[in-house]
Amino acid sequence: AGIGTALVTGTERDGVLGGPNTEILETARGIAPDLSLIASGGVGSLDDLAMLRDRGYEAAIVGRALYENQFTLEEALGVATS
Repeated sequence: AGIGTALVTGTERDGVLGGPNTEILETARGIAPDLSLIASGGVGSLDDLAMLRDRGYEAAIVGRALYENQFTLEEALGVATS
């Protein structure tokens, strides 16, 4: 249908830094396996970013984690690109 990337947000975890909703992310992947997915909601640690990277997500939104100094942008980029 011309869509190549989708943003998937676990709204119940948005802003709580408790880890991403992997269930909703994997459900989205199952429905549309050819889409690149951007994970949003719940990212609170570098371990969360590493897990999303290792599972093949295109990107992650980390707003509150950066705002609350859970890690730096440089650290996040280092994990994302390693």
